[in-house]
Amino acid sequence: MQMTRYFEAADPGPLPTYEAATSHNPIVIIAPYIRREDLFNCALVSWTWNHAISSELWGEPAECFGFGEKSHLASFLLFLKALPHTSPATLSQTHTLNLEKCIASIYTSLPDTWFPNLLVLLPDLQRLLLPGITFVDHASLLQKPSIKGYLPHHNLYHLNISNLTNTTPTSLIKLFINLTPGLGVLDLSRTTSASHPDVLSAVGSLRNLRSLKLRWLKLSDRSMELLARRLQIKIERLDVTGNLLTDGLARYLLDWCFMPPEFEVAMDDTGSNIRVPVAHESDDESDTEFGDEEEWMTARKLQRRESRTLETSLPDVEGNLPPVGDKGLTHLHISNNKMSSLGVNQVLNSTRLKTLDCSTITQRPNIPRRKEIKDITTAITYYGFRKLRSLRIHRDAILLTRSSGCKDTDLLDISRVPHLKTLALTDVPATADATTLDSLINFLTKLSETNLKMLVLEMEEPKSEEMGFYDITAPVAEIDTQIFFEMSKDDFSFFEDERSIPGGMANENERLTSARKEVQREVEVGTLDIIKEWRNKSRQGERRWQGNIRVLRDIGGVEALERGAEGNRWGIMVSDFGR
Repeated sequence: MQMTRYFEAADPGPLPTYEAATSHNPIVIIAPYIRREDLFNCALVSWTWNHAISSELWGEPAECFGFGEKSHLASFLLFLKALPHTSPATLSQTHTLNLEKCIASIYTSLPDTWFPNLLVLLPDLQRLLLPGITFVDHASLLQKPSIKGYLPHHNLYHLNISNLTNTTPTSLIKLFINLTPGLGVLDLSRTTSASHPDVLSAVGSLRNLRSLKLRWLKLSDRSMELLARRLQIKIERLDVTGNLLTDGLARYLLDWCFMPPEFEVAMDDTGSNIRVPVAHESDDESDTEFGDEEEWMTARKLQRRESRTLETSLPDVEGNLPPVGDKGLTHLHISNNKMSSLGVNQVLNSTRLKTLDCSTITQRPNIPRRKEIKDITTAITYYGFRKLRSLRIHRDAILLTRSSGCKDTDLLDISRVPHLKTLALTDVPATADATTLDSLINFLTKLSETNLKMLVLEMEEPKSEEMGFYDITAPVAEIDTQIFFEMSKDDFSFFEDERSIPGGMANENERLTSARKEVQREVEVGTLDIIKEWRNKSRQGERRWQGNIRVLRDIGGVEALERGAEGNRWGIMVSDFGR
């Protein structure tokens, strides 16, 4: 038997006591650290070992799918066949089922009763992840179970049914009302039938709903008004990335989903009294769900954080959560909509946001981009410096670029947002000119003066000719080619007056020197090379930044929405610069 510390397993909790550590049955202690491949063999050693290993095998059974010659889909089909013949005590140990890697083929078919039967057989299931699973369809959601059992399922807390194409509004409404009324976390992103007004009304009626993702559904302001009236202040996390929402969204959220703004009087550095947002001790509580697990965090870390909170906030037999004070909306993702800086400023005025994703905004007519950026950075500094913990924003708000026209005073000084822990910059250029380079180095140097723990750099999409050959050093490596074109651009013309007349070798050398200087002046340096060089130098200094840098590069374009046989997203490259 081979053992290793399996860090991706669920958190085993506090260290064992002395009595437990010196007991005659150490398998209970070491079970969480045994490799998944070895769990099956360990379960066959003895009855005692089988009992100890059972919770590891059945807690998250999908973690054991795909071993040997079986695919994840084949393992899941075998799992479904075994469920009716498994004891209720064993089935009650299953709390998470993640079918993300179960890629179905056109020949895969399941009985229409598979989904309700699954809910009946797993009464203590808390988390069910079915993104893009094609056999979750209209028929499977409407059928009654073929076995005896109790429905609706009140223990199911987290449901991911994103990117489904075979569902209908009728089937989704029945799912939320008759099957899973106790949901607290729901992801309906890219499930087109979820944009129907009746479905949104049913979602708003979920009494325990705290986190909702509605990404890329073409939702309008009218749809969000209907939903906001239903959700009210019970919703804490809302992700509406990639819809058709305008600044009107801010008004509906402020009217229905945010708690009223809170201000208090404080003294500034000059001794004058100023109004500032109120801070609460609960602002530093760890979040059970943070950001977008597809881009910022792994699903495993997300589930680990959720499990810690679920232990103390599970619903009762009727599906009701323990009584807690409503916090209202505190986490908001509004990128890739039609919102301008005006709408972003309005939601910041709530003084309640802990997480804000506003990386893409629409520029208003006759309003310079510099003013749009300055308005947002000013609002973040004033309204977010007490509560804001996570921010995703366009690179122009942090770095000087030629396109923005901003000055140093217009940029966001993150040292003035002292509680900010995670900062994500979007559309970071793969190469930087002198202006952006100096601004980047200056920003990195000041990180040691902040409390930032994670810096995420989402690189801008490569050009079409770079697809599949992404190399940030390409502009530097091809300098001779650029010089060639710089020298020959005037060699030919249809008009004699515009033709370059060779003037001998001396003139040719002058042209070569001039062209080389011109190209070198415009050559851009790789951004990641600069970051790596800065990181190496900062490690040698006495006062260095202790956080991490994560780089995300999407070289797959639209294909990044698809997943391979192993469940990985096409075209997404992640690299980390350690401490």
